[in-house]
Formats: sequence, structure tokens, C-alpha cells
Amino acid sequence: MLTGRGLVRGRPLAVVVNEFRFLAGSIGRAAAERITAAVRRATAEGLPVLASTASGGTRMQEGTPAFIEMVEISRALMAHRAARLPYLVHLRHPTTGGVYASWGSLGHVTVAEPGALVGFLGPKVYEALNGEPFPSGVQTAENLAAKGVLDAVVAAEDMPMLVDRPLGVLVDGPTLPRLGHRAGEPSRHLSAWESIEVTRRPDRAGVRELLR
Repeated sequence: MLTGRGLVRGRPLAVVVNEFRFLAGSIGRAAAERITAAVRRATAEGLPVLASTASGGTRMQEGTPAFIEMVEISRALMAHRAARLPYLVHLRHPTTGGVYASWGSLGHVTVAEPGALVGFLGPKVYEALNGEPFPSGVQTAENLAAKGVLDAVVAAEDMPMLVDRPLGVLVDGPTLPRLGHRAGEPSRHLSAWESIEVTRRPDRAGVRELLR
């Protein structure tokens, strides 16, 4: 478990990274305490947090105590969010189990690397329980992004963009001029059904247009 702080395009942030090559990136009590401490320190110092996961979940060798630590990590992250500080998540291959179900899925923005296996139940466990495999490709980053579970698929080399763009919205002050307050009354009152039709118009500006 690696934690630290640094700058990305001049923006300070805290980083939490786990490594799959060590016990399949599993989170035991010591690793969980390290994550929780890093998040709490970032909250105290007013820093955004970037998490990069690659894990099979909690450390089965430690049993229930390791599983309970997912609650502590989640509690620290919710306090971080309550402090109006950004939490960004980059899911690497693979991210499953308790890690995905807790700190892997609590981000303001959550993306995954291309081709990453992402899901709570690992494919081998699912097949052992159900006697048949998952449908092909259902747990891939690309499929989950297409279904709206993830915000995007982002390669590691594009991580600076992942950090810079959301923090530009979540941290920086507004750059557009304030619009003047409108006076007067609407020209006419619409019926309930007319209002519904107006909101469903295909040319109506959506969230993406408003954000732009």
C-alpha cells in the first residue's frame, strides 16, 4: 500500500495506491489503517485524494477483521466528501471484492484503465457458485462505462487529464461572469402536460451542455 502527496499540473493532492503483485492487492488491517490515515490527513490538510486500485478485495487470511476495515475506509472517505473535498478513483486491472464495493466506488469521478476487470464478485467465484460463467465482457471497463457504471475508460498516461479536468470544476472558482437577475413574470403559464413536453424536447440543453 503506497500513500503520499504531490503535484499534478501544479495541483496538490494526496495519492493512495495498492499493488496487485503483493498478495493480489488484498487489504488487511495494516493496509486499511494506512489508507484511512492517508485520507484523514488529506481531509485535515484540505487536499483532494486520488486512489488507484488493483485488488482482489479484503485479505481472506485475516478473516472478518480485515473485512470490517472496509467500513473504516468508507467512513474516512465520506468525512472527506462531507468536507467538500474531491475524491477521484482510477480502477486498474483487476478491481473486485470489498475494495470495489467500498473505496473503489465512492469517487466523485470514477474511471478504469482499458480492459480492466471490474466488479464485486470475481468471475471464478461466480462460475463456482452458479455453474456457468458471466456473460462475455460484462465485467470489462468498456462495458461498465457504456452502461453508466463508470464515468470513462482512461489509460494511465492520461491520468494528468483525469486529475486536471475534474479538479478544475470541483476546486477552482467559477470563471464565467455572473448572469444578471431576470425581472418580470413569465409570458404565460403552461399546463402540466405542456411543461412535460418542454422538458422532453430533443433540442433542449442537457447536463453536458450546461457544464460546458
